[in-house]
Amino acid sequence: MGTTPIWTLELVRYLTRKKASTLPAPAAAAKPAAPTEPLTVTIARSFKNGGGYLNPQEIKNPKKPEQVSKERPGLGIPADIKFGQKTFRANYDWRLDTPPTGTYCSGFTFAVAMAAIEQRGLLKSPPTTVDQIKAFQRAWYGSEKPERMPWGPLEDFGIGKRVETDTDPNSPTHGLPKLQPGDFVQLNRQGSVNKGHSVVFLDWERKKGEDGVERIVGIKYRSSQEKGNIDPPKDAGVGDRIELFAERKEPIKDGQGKVTGYKFIGNKAEGQGLLFERADLVGARLNEGPSPSQ
Repeated sequence: MGTTPIWTLELVRYLTRKKASTLPAPAAAAKPAAPTEPLTVTIARSFKNGGGYLNPQEIKNPKKPEQVSKERPGLGIPADIKFGQKTFRANYDWRLDTPPTGTYCSGFTFAVAMAAIEQRGLLKSPPTTVDQIKAFQRAWYGSEKPERMPWGPLEDFGIGKRVETDTDPNSPTHGLPKLQPGDFVQLNRQGSVNKGHSVVFLDWERKKGEDGVERIVGIKYRSSQEKGNIDPPKDAGVGDRIELFAERKEPIKDGQGKVTGYKFIGNKAEGQGLLFERADLVGARLNEGPSPSQ
């Protein structure tokens, strides 16, 4: 058998290379999809840090000057909220000559909730009336039943629910609500609804103990507060904050030995005010969309 000519071998090599060059490149390995940020977290982040915090102050009723009340002025919301024919105005209080500037916790979370409710189509006008949305706002602020914050108004309007407690003894969140980022949370500090704080949950705060085991020691949230914001400019008002659980509590007694309250003991986060107990954490979650009946 004769030897294959060199030119024939070169032609085969050329055709092989040409065919390989026309083949589609192998598909690149698909990158894992980035986790989607919850809508309520996105909305909460859309409001700039700072802006000032509205403390309670003495306010006179122009129609009845003898009536003076100490309360927070305005609604404490970071921006106007429009629902149907109703506009909740930021920086407004009809009793004040100078408009209030700044926010406070329930006003901030109300603004986040209303924006999410609108985007998800949970409440529409009509059929929801102006009086009903005013009632929703009062309930959100805990004006009538603060012990039902923040889940009460969501359940009453059928647009959300209270977050259930984790009962698994082997779970790191045992005894705590099964919170997800973007849930609304009420911290009832020192067991009192009068010392509460309305926030948007971001994550659990964790810390390793001396045994090397990582445990949940508090929460990270976004809201409006007077101090303790952890991100620049760290001004009073809107911001992220970390708050820790109390390690123990000691009773406070009056002269007759009657317990009048408790002093909470533990390590505080930077700028953090009152500590709170694990049991004083209540969560609520908005529905993802309208129910079939809505």
